[in-house]
Amino acid sequence: MVIYLDESGDLGFSGGGSDHFIITFLCTDDTIGLKRAVRVTKKRYKLPKKYELKGSGSPARIKKHLLKELSKLDIEVHSIVMKKSNVIPRLRRDKNILYNYVLGRVLVPYVLTQQYVSITVDRRGPPVKLDEYLKCKVWYEKFDNVEMNILHADSRSTPEIQAVDVISYSIFRKYERKDDFLYKLIESKIERERNLVFGQ
Repeated sequence: MVIYLDESGDLGFSGGGSDHFIITFLCTDDTIGLKRAVRVTKKRYKLPKKYELKGSGSPARIKKHLLKELSKLDIEVHSIVMKKSNVIPRLRRDKNILYNYVLGRVLVPYVLTQQYVSITVDRRGPPVKLDEYLKCKVWYEKFDNVEMNILHADSRSTPEIQAVDVISYSIFRKYERKDDFLYKLIESKIERERNLVFGQ
């Protein structure tokens, strides 16, 4: 199974940031279809191959087209939604610990159901020590028979990361802006969407 991971919102608590932080991962064995959906969208709007599709920056009509293309594919989307005002004080002090804590609530249980996973993350994402945490949780605490490979890619040259970025933004916008227009276009592919409740 191939997994592409991205997030929306920010992990700041000093004011002026987002109210929510979302981690989204897309699971598929159809990486060719995923790349094709991004390529078809860029071709439809005569965008350069190097153009980076972004949830927060690309025009709504382009995101709408991409989400419709993605909804045709054999993919699963999982997300965890964190309302930052609910984060307990001790987790606010270290972004690395908080990010991994949130990730561990959804991604780790999914990985443990697989025999092999390749996880690709945007290397321009949050500067957290993701690799060590995942390997510790999966290999040492649970099952050592899960093969896992973690890749750090540049989203500017990775269509699959661009796809999950747009999906993650669609989920984020539903919670942050109470706008579910884009969300509804990909809702059928969302296998699990969990609101994180701290202490549970």
